[in-house]
Amino acid sequence: MKNLILKLTLVIGIALFFTNCNKEENNLPELKPEKSSISEIGIVKKCTDCNNTESKTYFYCGIKAEASYLESNSPYISILTESSFKNTPVRVYFDEKNPSKIISVEYISETEKKLWETNIMKEDIPYRSIEELTKTSTLNKALSLTFTWTEAVNFFNAMKNSGCVPTNYANGCIPFQYANDGCYARAHAMRRYLNSINKDCYKYFAYGNLCVNTATSPFVCKVYWRYHVAPMIYTNNNWYIVDPSLFTAPVLYTTWLDKMKYNGATVTTTRSTNSGVYYYDYVTSTSTYDNNYTSTNSTMTNYRYRTTSCQ
Repeated sequence: MKNLILKLTLVIGIALFFTNCNKEENNLPELKPEKSSISEIGIVKKCTDCNNTESKTYFYCGIKAEASYLESNSPYISILTESSFKNTPVRVYFDEKNPSKIISVEYISETEKKLWETNIMKEDIPYRSIEELTKTSTLNKALSLTFTWTEAVNFFNAMKNSGCVPTNYANGCIPFQYANDGCYARAHAMRRYLNSINKDCYKYFAYGNLCVNTATSPFVCKVYWRYHVAPMIYTNNNWYIVDPSLFTAPVLYTTWLDKMKYNGATVTTTRSTNSGVYYYDYVTSTSTYDNNYTSTNSTMTNYRYRTTSCQ
């Protein structure tokens, strides 16, 4: 009888030991994530080009264009590092008053992971550069993608007038006034408008160490991105970008790219995609989709009262 009790005690002790080890390994013992209305499920990457300090460590979270920081002594730092190393998605919560600050992180369930994966697609054929797109004359002649200059200006003005301003914070307003993040949602909302009038566009992505001055001279308001995206249409025998967050009218795609090279910043890669693409990762040739506009609407709602924060 004593031997049986000793064996049971030993088995229970071993089980408790491994349970505790697993908890410690997953960094889950006492962590109770602080929730907020601004969150993102995605793979996290450490930003090696950011201004990391002793108190702040910067990461790129999911599809967010702006780098986000975490206090370097945060208990969630190990979860972000694990996501970056293993390429596994996690949910990141951001400060509602300061969306570039990460307040907590949590692992996602298998159900959430499968749902997240349904919006990710590996593209067999990488998307085109602007040069490759221009060579394909049949695409240029597509009626839904070709605009007269008047149509292009009308499209721009319709989007600009849909922007979030003190006189229009209604659901569905597009937060052009908040340049720090949300370009993917703004571009998708503009695509939705075009589809409603039987027109379409391409999305044009610029990647690199991007920096723009969003203020009117002589003021300076620097905003940094890892990428930027906006709708691209064909008019006046060339490709134009519609981006009310940076301009007051449609501009040539080259003008748009030059805008993001402020103060020595660089554009390293560009890609043109179909309008249905929400975000395109050119490194892995994978696209993120938001076919029902759920993420689009959520992002626009979260950012509609915010204004650009300068760095």
